Formats: sequence, structure tokens, C-alpha cells
Amino acid sequence: MKSEALQFKIGGKSIADVSAMSIAEFSEWMSHVEEHMTDKERKIAREIVKEIRERLRFLLDVGSTSSTSRASDSTSATTDA
Repeated sequence: MKSEALQFKIGGKSIADVSAMSIAEFSEWMSHVEEHMTDKERKIAREIVKEIRERLRFLLDVGSTSSTSRASDSTSATTDA
């Protein structure tokens, strides 16, 4: 990654820092990201932040649903045996 890209930070995090986060960590960070922005930055980022939060919510919902499905499949396989 170019050093110029790493110079830009929001809330003390660079793109490399954010990329290293899990989905859950990133979601938590995104829930507070606007606290680190100026009014002007908030206005510019409003729609992007909204879209990212919606996509994260979807990923977390799908992940929890698939975890629940795997757990119930595992339980079914054990009780059927």
C-alpha cells in the first residue's frame, strides 16, 4: 500500500488498521466513527457511513444465522446418532 494512503486516518485508524479488523470490530468502530469527524466531514461521509453500516449489519446477520444453522445441524447430527 502506498504510504500516502496510510497517512489518511479517521479516529486514529489508517486503512491498514481498519483492514486488519474483524467484521465485528469494524462494526463497533463504525458505530463511533462520526465522533472523530468535523461537521464538514460528517456531511460528506453521511451516505457512505450509512451504506457501510447497512452492509455490516447484513454481514453480521448472515454470520449469526449461519453460525446458528451450523450449531443446530451439529446438534441434530449428534441426537440422530
